[in-house]
Amino acid sequence: MQGQASVELLADNLGLPSQDLASFELLDEEQIAHLIAALEEAEARQGSALDDAIQNALSHVPALLRKPILKILGR
Repeated sequence: MQGQASVELLADNLGLPSQDLASFELLDEEQIAHLIAALEEAEARQGSALDDAIQNALSHVPALLRKPILKILGR
């Protein structure tokens, strides 16, 4: 159980119970840290792409409706 603490950190990052990731305990601390960093980077890219898509879609909406739509979307 090399990386049990890191697996718990990974589970928290993913929003999963740590027992669902028991097989990840075979990875060392560095590998789990690399995985967590890659997941965070992918999440940031996805968020950025989503923001770009929303802005692009809003360019087709009349200006007076954009702010209320953003509020509905929670942005």
